[in-house]
Amino acid sequence: EKFTPELTVQPLIGIPAQRQAILNDINNIDILLTTYSMIRRDVDLYNDVEFEYCILDESQHVKNPMSIGAKGVKCIRAKKRIAMTGTPIENNIVELWSVFDFIMPGFFGSLNKFNKRFNHNEFDDPEVTRALRTMTTPFIIRRVKSEVLEELPDKIITKMDCDLTKEQKELYMAYLTDARKQIETNMLSSRNVCRRLQRRQWKNRIIQRDR
Repeated sequence: EKFTPELTVQPLIGIPAQRQAILNDINNIDILLTTYSMIRRDVDLYNDVEFEYCILDESQHVKNPMSIGAKGVKCIRAKKRIAMTGTPIENNIVELWSVFDFIMPGFFGSLNKFNKRFNHNEFDDPEVTRALRTMTTPFIIRRVKSEVLEELPDKIITKMDCDLTKEQKELYMAYLTDARKQIETNMLSSRNVCRRLQRRQWKNRIIQRDR
């Protein structure tokens, strides 16, 4: 109503027959709105429909390429596809593959090929990061809060020290001793050991929180 009052907007709602009727009248609708849960139910209704645009909001909902929701969304035919999200990667880089598999199927190749090239290390690899950034940057428009919400105050960061519990100290020191041995025997690089220790610190925090 504010930016495009001339466009007709239709939510895809009702019982299956009503939703089918809405899709049958798609040529008289400018914007069709639906949800990820509805797409899982309606995937067969889209077989004979091709959209000009298919735009995903909160596209992290398709981050799991094996999920029914992700497979359903990717079955929708559209000439142009856009994915919007504030968290393109939450847990691992396979999520990035899945989002791009919606936007541009085949861009990264198969999931197996992608994993062999980019997802074979236990720890973050700078070379992998650079390669992914080089490939994806031309297709990503990024906005930061300072550009969108200028009235927001600067972020305030407060650092607080928190001592480990006795159990956490014992666990951490045991891990540190083992890490030193692995460095001495060239089983691990010092950089990877530091990353493991950082992860161990995070697990320690979880132990303390669960208590």
